[in-house]
Amino acid sequence: MDAAQVASKRKYRLKEQFYHVLAEVGAQREKPYKWKDVITMFIRYLAQRRPSLLDPQDRSRVICEGDPLGRVFGVRHFTKDETKSLLLQHLSPVDEELPAPIAPAAAAAAAAADEA
Repeated sequence: MDAAQVASKRKYRLKEQFYHVLAEVGAQREKPYKWKDVITMFIRYLAQRRPSLLDPQDRSRVICEGDPLGRVFGVRHFTKDETKSLLLQHLSPVDEELPAPIAPAAAAAAAAADEA
């Protein structure tokens, strides 16, 4: 599994400022989101503000000066190639809690205790 596949399976929480931007399109404060869900909300936000954010001469460029998104990202504009790195700066990975592996000796001791 490559890094992109790992990132796509990971879950993220929105950092506070970014949450306030995406709350407009239904984001929830503490909910962990899959990458595809973050992208969906982000696209929904852009679509909602399409006339004012998309550069009419370059459809791959977002002009966000004066928009809450621009304040959060700290930029006046960005291109689609910069989107992933900007988004990742405003997400916190959620560590999935996995059960700790049982050491072989501990497993044998537990099995012996169960038999007794």
